[in-house]
Amino acid sequence: MDFFQRQEQARKNSRRLVLLFITAVLCIVVAINLVAGFLLGGMRPASVPLSSWLQQNPGFVAAVTGIALLIIIGASAFRIFSLRGGGSTVAESLGGTAVPQDTRDPLERRLRNVVEEMAIASSLPVPEIYVLKHESGINAFAAGFTQSDAAVAVTQGTLDQLNRDELQGVIAHEFSHILNGDMRLNLRLMGTIFGILAISQLGRLLLRSGRWSSFKSRSSNRNGGSAVAAIMFLGVSLFLIGSIGVFFARLIKAGVSRQREYLADASAVQFTRQNAGIAGALKKIAGLGIGSRISSANAEEISHMLFASGMRFFSRMMSTHPPLEDRIRALDPSFKGTIESRPGAVTPGPGAMGLAAGVQQLDGATVAGLAGSPASAHIDHAAGMLQTLPVAMLEDLHSTQAAPRVIMALFLNPADAQRDAQLKLLSARLGSQAANDILAQQQQLADLPRQLRLPVLELSFPALRRLPETQRSFYLELGRELVEHDAQVDYHEFALLQVLEVYLRDLARPRRPMQKRQSKRKVFPAISRLFSFLAQAGQADTELAKQAFQLANNQLFPKLPDSQRPPFLANEPDVHALWDDLSLLDQLAPRGKRRLIQAMTDLILHDKKQEILEVELLRCFAASLHIPLPPMDLAAISQQ
Repeated sequence: MDFFQRQEQARKNSRRLVLLFITAVLCIVVAINLVAGFLLGGMRPASVPLSSWLQQNPGFVAAVTGIALLIIIGASAFRIFSLRGGGSTVAESLGGTAVPQDTRDPLERRLRNVVEEMAIASSLPVPEIYVLKHESGINAFAAGFTQSDAAVAVTQGTLDQLNRDELQGVIAHEFSHILNGDMRLNLRLMGTIFGILAISQLGRLLLRSGRWSSFKSRSSNRNGGSAVAAIMFLGVSLFLIGSIGVFFARLIKAGVSRQREYLADASAVQFTRQNAGIAGALKKIAGLGIGSRISSANAEEISHMLFASGMRFFSRMMSTHPPLEDRIRALDPSFKGTIESRPGAVTPGPGAMGLAAGVQQLDGATVAGLAGSPASAHIDHAAGMLQTLPVAMLEDLHSTQAAPRVIMALFLNPADAQRDAQLKLLSARLGSQAANDILAQQQQLADLPRQLRLPVLELSFPALRRLPETQRSFYLELGRELVEHDAQVDYHEFALLQVLEVYLRDLARPRRPMQKRQSKRKVFPAISRLFSFLAQAGQADTELAKQAFQLANNQLFPKLPDSQRPPFLANEPDVHALWDDLSLLDQLAPRGKRRLIQAMTDLILHDKKQEILEVELLRCFAASLHIPLPPMDLAAISQQ
């Protein structure tokens, strides 16, 4: 199952969750109406059955149904709204502490290095990193609505008990959940279960109220027994109805979660190219007295997100995770149930291609297969990139004050005349000292390989995320002004600005538009501009660019006659329209995105000479479509 199939599966799971939620709500509403009708038996003649009486009194049924729906749907909406901060909100609700960017703790530093390497290898913005310092069990989770507001959290036990390979296996498992679209579904599950749980909580509240009323009645010798009994009966009924809903909600959670854990384990093996890490982590959980247990009161609510079951006990049917022994044996068939067993060898997965194969040997289908599937070669490549960056620049990327200046430096033109005009703009907006700092950053970036620019953007994101939204919007607008200052298209600058805009937009509005089928009237002009832009970026000759464009058209629309296909645009594309085009194409279904990425790849491979610019444009446009392409073999590409 590749990235696009996993995205389709996530969409199916979301639709199934909605359907099951509606079914559970209908059952609860019917049960509440029956209880309410029974309590109001004095209004119903004894000879009239309860079901008939309810049918004859639609106003009563509508009122009870409305109140029940208001409680359930309102509670779910409230819970989801309370999680609008994304993964950080979830981590902090469990007592998580953010790992400082400049941490000197060796275990936290190791964790940050592993997460940053995995993010660069996956072509994702670096998530926020948290440690649950009061949790001694071995566990972890990833949470968020989008890749931009994601957070990865590990327990202190994970840091203390695992070696680097094991930690890398756990983090790779969590990145699989980020890449596969599991996080959004997990937060929806939290909201769903909270809404159903609200009925049970209301029942508990009424039971407490009934006990207090009963105590007051006995103390004052008043005759309030019938009212107290009604409150107690209603409380018990709502508690039982809510408990049934919670029971089925847990079954839903278990059914949705278990198979995804096997998939995430397999993905972690593919990412790291060895199963010793993740299998070793699971074995240590099995051998540790506290195992993977989470002591926080909120553990049950997020149990489906965890690396391993965080609860002390759950029946096999109710558990959100497969049994540890089954997960270990899936990774290591030689496992005999003893923790000392050594993991077996692993056959490299298909995602291990890419760097080793060389860009010249890739085609559209192979590149599409690399999406969301980084391998150990990509992780090693990412580690090398981090070592290539100057220490001072890494420190700046981790600083909320300096990181925006590094990003602005990415948009400075290397030509003196254009750069001088940009620096005047920066001086007017930020002051002369800030403009000089940005110029110094640009000179440092000029000494680095050009393919490091996208990783620089990804590494800066935790610092950008901590800025107020007004400042993020200010720097994004300033970046647009820098790119457009000379009314000419610089392909590299435009692509990086587009990725920055997507990351920041996702952070500001984490609930992305629904993926849906788009009309040809909207899609074809967008494809014309996108393919024309990409073709002319790689070809100075208009005729060769047109040939590359037609090849991509053939790949995307093999059955359409030429007259009905998107036309080639020889003039310079409108970048403002292209920004809107990428937003539109981002709403395509996964299968449409697969065909799009294959066509763009075949376009840049048309002349058998792939330059860094073309490959980085492909990766940036893919990121704009939320298709994370790992680094490819840029060493095999002729340097510009």
